[in-house]
Amino acid sequence: MTSPADNLRSRLAQYAYAHAPSSPRRSRRVRTTSGPTSGPTSGLASGPASGYTSDDEASPSPRQPDGPKRRSDGSLDKFKWKKSRRYAHPDKYAHYTPTRDKLVPDLKLVFCGINPGLRSSKSGHHFAHPTNKFWRALYLSGLTPRLLSPEEDLTLPEAYRYGLTNLVSRVTAEQNELSPAEMRLAVLPLVEKFARFRPRVVCFVGKKIWDIFEGVVGVEERRRQKEAKRNGEREVKVAALALVDRAVVKIEPEEVVVKQGDGDGGLREEAADDDTKPDVDEPLVSVEDVDLTPIKSRYIRAVPHSNFAYDAPQRFRLVLRPAELTKDEPSEVGSDGVESPPSLPRSSVPCSSRSSSLSAAPSPSPPTPPSTHTHTYFWVVPNTSGLERTPLDRQAELFGQLKAFVESFEAGEPEGDFVDFTLADVEAAAEALGRATAKKQ
Repeated sequence: MTSPADNLRSRLAQYAYAHAPSSPRRSRRVRTTSGPTSGPTSGLASGPASGYTSDDEASPSPRQPDGPKRRSDGSLDKFKWKKSRRYAHPDKYAHYTPTRDKLVPDLKLVFCGINPGLRSSKSGHHFAHPTNKFWRALYLSGLTPRLLSPEEDLTLPEAYRYGLTNLVSRVTAEQNELSPAEMRLAVLPLVEKFARFRPRVVCFVGKKIWDIFEGVVGVEERRRQKEAKRNGEREVKVAALALVDRAVVKIEPEEVVVKQGDGDGGLREEAADDDTKPDVDEPLVSVEDVDLTPIKSRYIRAVPHSNFAYDAPQRFRLVLRPAELTKDEPSEVGSDGVESPPSLPRSSVPCSSRSSSLSAAPSPSPPTPPSTHTHTYFWVVPNTSGLERTPLDRQAELFGQLKAFVESFEAGEPEGDFVDFTLADVEAAAEALGRATAKKQ
């Protein structure tokens, strides 16, 4: 017999809270338009009638790879995701060391970049970023017999008679962090290096470098063009005024016909007397009779016309003075123009500090006597940075055309309509540019 308490407890037990077993979380429903479904469902009906299906029933979509797309040569296919940087104060990258130039006298070819990047500064070698196409284009074009690494830039002057330098020595992450005035003021030290080391050809790796360079070295030429234009217009104007003063305007009278009566009552025509015609000994001068071609041609020849092209030398060339720098050993010159002591021979460098790739470097070429060339010519190739969209095969093609131009010097300096400039012209332009920059500040 149950007690009243037990009876009450059993009656209340049916109202006690019972914890339901935990079920897996229902997955997200994916809308589907057609097609049969199969498999377990949770809660809601699935299939074409309901219009819903679970995640495991939906066809999986291929996952897109993260990061920017790159071509087979490592360059970026699309880089809109990257925002360009603005001018950076020199203090921002003051702790980075500039990359030293690789220059010796009388080189066949010197490559000039715009400024060292962060990777080049850390490694101490030019074009050191893995995505840079410079060394691959150098090999594919035939300028080097094998693919060199950035650590082998030290061997270029001695083994191949190539050099490396930069327009600006300051290290930045991107070239946009340099100011236009800073780049223009760096042209004079660069030309001083060219005048000192006397390379045959200088190749600017990037059209922006040439635009800055031409804007400074062409100041004197543009001044001469303006002066020639003013003189040409003045000569044409003076010639036209003198032409008007000397012009003699004469009106040739029409031939007068005199009708006289004859004996038969008819009329006969007689020509007018010869004294009514103009004197043939007195010359007639008109504007159409004067040839103004010599006056115009003097102005046209003073303004050479040329369009920019990657596959031809640029129209400016540097006039070199007689060779003054002769050293027995090559030296490294920093971008600031300070010369460092000659590098030690390879046998005296510890093996631990040598790269394995340097062991395969070619034997040094025999010493070249001082050249007698009188000009330095300039060539331009597209920027070899990984952000530049020029394909590698196009870069190699342009480097190959540069190689053919350098080899043509064996038959003598090229001929063409070049515009000569001297170091004094660049010094005068840099001085005027410095005054203009100081006024703006």
